[in-house]
Amino acid sequence: MIQVFLSRLLLMENQPQQVLSLQETEGEMRTLQMVIGMNEATELNRILHKEETPRPMTHEMASKLMEQLGGALQQTVIHDYQEGTFFAELHIEQNGETMKVDCRPSDALSLSLRCHAPIYVTPEVMESQGQAEAP
Repeated sequence: MIQVFLSRLLLMENQPQQVLSLQETEGEMRTLQMVIGMNEATELNRILHKEETPRPMTHEMASKLMEQLGGALQQTVIHDYQEGTFFAELHIEQNGETMKVDCRPSDALSLSLRCHAPIYVTPEVMESQGQAEAP
């Protein structure tokens, strides 16, 4: 598995699609670009800037629910790419067992950032979709 971090979030007003980049934490420093919706990008931006909301947003509620049920997000894994779509899963530990939950990458990233859980990409996805860092 290749650990990555959210290196860039590009918010473009009046555009339905936004762009984020995940970069390797070490090694070749390749990046993986994803296109996400405006709502998903806005939520990621809110988490990155630690903005408070008057009521819990979906990802905040999900992280609190997971915690109150005795679970903890161990990691997010972006594990597949098919027909222009990335696939991710959450690895949640509860009572010594690890559950894998299918999840959209944008939601998985939001939960990972909120829960301070590491983000990984499989070598196969990075090989096929990763881009070398520009010199």
